[in-house]
Amino acid sequence: MKSAALLVLLFRTLAWAQCQCPADDFMAYETNTTPVLNAPVVANTVFGSGTVDVTRLHRVLTPVDLNGMNPSAPTDSSHFAGFEATDVTFPTAIPGRTFTTDLGMVVFKPAQIRFVLDPCTKVLGPTPGPPPGSGLAFLCFVAGSGSSGPKLTADCADQFGDFSAQFLRVAYACVAAGLGPTPAPPEQWFVCLAERGPHRPPNVSLDTLDFGAFPDVNLASPDEVCLAVSAFH
Repeated sequence: MKSAALLVLLFRTLAWAQCQCPADDFMAYETNTTPVLNAPVVANTVFGSGTVDVTRLHRVLTPVDLNGMNPSAPTDSSHFAGFEATDVTFPTAIPGRTFTTDLGMVVFKPAQIRFVLDPCTKVLGPTPGPPPGSGLAFLCFVAGSGSSGPKLTADCADQFGDFSAQFLRVAYACVAAGLGPTPAPPEQWFVCLAERGPHRPPNVSLDTLDFGAFPDVNLASPDEVCLAVSAFH
């Protein structure tokens, strides 16, 4: 019995250590009206491959410093453009996960597909810069019943300024995906908590890795903070 218990403990320890996830946390800003794409794309993940329909730009994710844990985040060039997406042929049997993040433990029960996150460059003003040379995309799933996470207030700092945000609930989580012919990468995650804060950024221009350029995008107040996952099981 003791040897069996030790094997279970070893398995759990190894599972928690598997995540080679992005180091940054991100603030997710909702965009106002942008052109409709209606672009079907194949998404390849560790859970399977399938087609999703990318409809329109809906989020811009910028690196954020939470409670002083990553002071260099406001100057980090890593960004994501979040596109609304609907399931076309993607497998539905995505397992639940428990995540370790900078703000505590999050239990995630996935529901339907919500977004595709595509690497992008971001500049202030009406003219996009060059697209990123490479990067990892993510496929995001809405948090279903049984999901739970920390409800707290954190001090936030990104390129647009400093503010305080209140985190309310688990909104969605995103797993690494290869788009088109790119094969499925190792399992990596972000988990995004709905938040409430008064912050309002200026217009930005984006150039994405896979979906083209978007000049002079109007941003609303932030809707979520997307936390890097350091471990999961």
